[in-house]
Amino acid sequence: MESLYIVVFLWSLMMVPSIRGQVKNTHTLDIKMPGARPAYSDHYLCTTVPVNKGYVVGYKALAEASTAHHILLYACSLPYKYNGVWECGSICNGERGIMFAWAKNAPPLHLPEDVGYQLGDDVNVNYVVMQIHYAHAIAADEQADYSGIQLEISQQRQKYIAGIFLMMSMRSIPPNTPVVHLDVSCKFEGPSAIYPFGYRTHAHALSRVITGYQINDTWHEIGKGNPQWPQAFYPTKDKIVIKPGDKLAARCTYNSTGVGHTVYMGSTANDEMCNFYIMYYTDSTSGMTSGMCSRNNLPSLVKQIPADSDKSLPPNPVMDEIAKGHHHHHGMTGGHDHPSGGREGGTQLTPGPPASEDLTAMVPAPDWPEHDIIIGQVGGVATDKDGNLYVFHRGKRIWAGGSFNVVNRFLHQNDPIKDNTLVKMDRAGRVLRQWGAGQFYMPHGITVDSSGNIWLTDVALHQVFRYPPGSDKPDLVLGERFVPGHDDTHFCKPADVAVLSTGEFFVADGYCNARIIKYSKDGQFLNSWGSTSLGEPAQNDGYPPTNTFNIVHSITVAEEKNLLCASDRENGRIQCYDLEGNFQKQITSPRFGGQVFGVAYCPKEGGMLFAVNGQSPYHKPLANGERIKSQGFSIDLSSGEITGTWQPSNDKKEFSFPHTLAVYGEQEEVYVGEIGPNIVWKFIKASTLQNKHDKGLGDHETMKKGGVHVHENEGHEESTVSGKPQPDEEEENSKASIIIGVLLIVPIALMIVITVLARLHSKGKLRCCAFGKGKKPVFNYFTSHKGFDPLSTEDSDHEVDPLNDSDGEDYSTTPKA
Repeated sequence: MESLYIVVFLWSLMMVPSIRGQVKNTHTLDIKMPGARPAYSDHYLCTTVPVNKGYVVGYKALAEASTAHHILLYACSLPYKYNGVWECGSICNGERGIMFAWAKNAPPLHLPEDVGYQLGDDVNVNYVVMQIHYAHAIAADEQADYSGIQLEISQQRQKYIAGIFLMMSMRSIPPNTPVVHLDVSCKFEGPSAIYPFGYRTHAHALSRVITGYQINDTWHEIGKGNPQWPQAFYPTKDKIVIKPGDKLAARCTYNSTGVGHTVYMGSTANDEMCNFYIMYYTDSTSGMTSGMCSRNNLPSLVKQIPADSDKSLPPNPVMDEIAKGHHHHHGMTGGHDHPSGGREGGTQLTPGPPASEDLTAMVPAPDWPEHDIIIGQVGGVATDKDGNLYVFHRGKRIWAGGSFNVVNRFLHQNDPIKDNTLVKMDRAGRVLRQWGAGQFYMPHGITVDSSGNIWLTDVALHQVFRYPPGSDKPDLVLGERFVPGHDDTHFCKPADVAVLSTGEFFVADGYCNARIIKYSKDGQFLNSWGSTSLGEPAQNDGYPPTNTFNIVHSITVAEEKNLLCASDRENGRIQCYDLEGNFQKQITSPRFGGQVFGVAYCPKEGGMLFAVNGQSPYHKPLANGERIKSQGFSIDLSSGEITGTWQPSNDKKEFSFPHTLAVYGEQEEVYVGEIGPNIVWKFIKASTLQNKHDKGLGDHETMKKGGVHVHENEGHEESTVSGKPQPDEEEENSKASIIIGVLLIVPIALMIVITVLARLHSKGKLRCCAFGKGKKPVFNYFTSHKGFDPLSTEDSDHEVDPLNDSDGEDYSTTPKA
């Protein structure tokens, strides 16, 4: 009899999509690979399909887990490519968002009634890009792959849109500590209220429990999860509403006993994560579809977190067995590890002298800076002729998904950054000056020319500024305030400036406009070159045509060589031109891994380029199997050969999110600015460090790391997060989005079935099949056993519309879920 009930239950699950299709005027759209052939295991391939106006209300996989580890769908304004198959180093050009994830033969998924994912021109979603993480290579004599996802699309306008808000910590875990807390907190500043109906936790082996809260005078638990159990979405503990101005907090608890080293954030088995996802619905006209909080912005609030936040959930043998038999880590592993976290702020220890005996190598400077300095996201770094360091940072501002609209206009034009955004330090790291409060909105590039003028770019203002030495007022401003454009008098998110000794200068008009512009010393337009590489076919070398770009992120001049070199960021290369814009050479390397964030020139040793690459998990390992690292490169400019690589320290083999770099040529000192965590590193030659050791000037066992560290902005209670924070728009293209997307894969239906079987076994009856009149809401069927329960997406009989409730207070229902 129990078997019959189970069959009826499973049949009812599978019938819901067809029933809805009969009554909601839906049609299907297949998004399939056009005959893909992955070249190796863990190969990531993408393809795209144009879409028209409508609402996605259901998803069905046209794939098998034996072929695809997972599939992700992205909603794009424009795709990276318009046809065919490509390696997923880039997904979309412009705005994008994750709309679906599938893995492990999960059954079809239906969104709750009256909730849909909107497509079409109205929301600038004109294409869907599909990414498949392939389990194995497909040989030339084997059948090509046509896996995909079938969308069920309704033409009927939906009352609500669904979204995901992610709370995550990027801090590290100390060794041999039985209880470690990583906390996340922020003020919710979305455009309208959100209504959570599910949550998900994600961490690795050291994690014991993750708990999330909403706070509006009192603490409300959104959910608590054991990351060692199956990491599905589960129904929220209570029905709550999160309004603009409410506060959010999450705590991840770890036990590192027996681990003899610091564990950093990342997606490999040896790293950790601290992620708490909130699945919600919101108003379809004004709500946001994604958001993120990635720092402990409200530390004094977190001190009041409930005492049981780190208390483990009761044992649950069913969940344990499911995890043992079916758990699958959805992060990048093996040749595609994607570390994504960082170090804690403040004084830290660094290992002894560099293991390498190459005294020409670059190593972190000891005892730098002399004092810790509070900074925000590092837009740019620069040095002057005396070796002083300048840092242009964003204070408490975060480049978020809600920072710009679809036509690149900044959405917070009445809210300049209230913190000082410019810091000047001497070579020892002593602060000489701070300024810039109330003047900037989204700092990016900074350059100091030979006359001491400071050049700045602000991607929110779409402007370039020149500040005379010692002044806090510009004497030259280019671009129209807050107005993006492509003509001779406008920029669109300009990224960097490079200046000649004559005063002539170049602007990397890098994000929306794939071009470099040359100006006279008084700001008159002289010349420009470059166009977008998006949609361009690859050449014989595997790269797009020269003189095309996918984000001109950084530029530097080698004036004595008559060269300007640019980091073509998302194409993973450096392109060099003469000073009139004629192409001269291209520098590429498999070790760049598909992204080059920054370049800086030093005339020493015949002319050296220093560069930093980014982290992209989509590129295959090197020929020797080595995983591509995010690190620094020393490059002979004449030959284009890499003469050395360097990283933060012996125990931290790569950067987290390097964004910018600068060099002081007289001493060959290199500074690297990171975003997430916000750190500026100083590097010197190993020979310089050896000389200090020979003279007894340093003790590497007690040195601080060579970095300016971010603190958690203690005391700044009113810092806010709105939308999805990205280190930059490109970071949203290749970092946060990758992590968010990869971790959204959840075997919801499997959890439901197994839990039902466990309850049948323990109770001998099938209470959850009361599908007749007076049935309970589906969420309630899975709330009796200890632990936490997978989220259902079946229909319920709730009829109240909380978004139209007249009193606007304490909404207590979900949409018909």
